[in-house]
Amino acid sequence: MHRQLLSYTDRTLHRLVWSYTDRTLHRLVWSYTDRTLHRLVWGLTDRILHRQLLSYTDRILHRLLWGYTDRTLHRQLLSYTDRILHRLLWSYTDRILHRLLWGYTDRILHRLVWSYTDRILHRLLWGYTDCILHRLVWSYTDRTLHRLVWSYADRTLHRLLWSYTDRILHRLL
Repeated sequence: MHRQLLSYTDRTLHRLVWSYTDRTLHRLVWSYTDRTLHRLVWGLTDRILHRQLLSYTDRILHRLLWGYTDRTLHRQLLSYTDRILHRLLWSYTDRILHRLLWGYTDRILHRLVWSYTDRILHRLLWGYTDCILHRLVWSYTDRTLHRLVWSYADRTLHRLLWSYTDRILHRLL
């Protein structure tokens, strides 16, 4: 009985002590080991996955967001810059070329056309006008002078001649 009692007590104490000790040690060891392994494994895995995931996500978002924004801004900026430069460059170049080309061409054409036209019009207008005026003026002047001169001369000669003839005839008769 003593043996049974000690054996039972021993077993009970053994179970209690070792069970408690075992649980305590188990908790301590496995808890520490678990935390250590968890930190090592999951921390490392988490960091790797985090880096890969965020890196991949970051690159995708970066490409989408900044790529689109960059292209949009690039297009707007270059489009605006291009329009400004185009206006400045072509406007300036256009004015220079316009002045050189049209100014020079205009002067040449002006000289040729107006010079030629002026000579033709001058010949036609003044030649025709000159002929008309010459005919009118000289014809009228000629008739007027002819009438005046020859009329006076005729009367004078007529008087002289008839007067002289009349006197001669009068003496003779």
